[in-house]
Amino acid sequence: MKKHTTTAKRGRVDLARVDATTEAEIEAQAREDGEDLAEWTPEMLRRAKSFQARPKERITVRLDADVLDRLRAEGPGYQSRINAILRSYYSHR
Repeated sequence: MKKHTTTAKRGRVDLARVDATTEAEIEAQAREDGEDLAEWTPEMLRRAKSFQARPKERITVRLDADVLDRLRAEGPGYQSRINAILRSYYSHR
């Protein structure tokens, strides 16, 4: 059985790894863990809600154009990458 681990500290999750996980991998992991996938009905999935313990704040920040260009060049989610970069910086101080 494959052990599921998180590389993050203090309950933080490696979101890039989560985003990269395919549906087939999730189903395989659930089978390995012994979970019954049939327990979730379409109605339960429709009603399921996600939440964040504390919502993100909207701010305005000024960045150098070349930094912003590089972040945007990596595709959608550049604001999330900025957040991840800042979180990583402060977690390693």
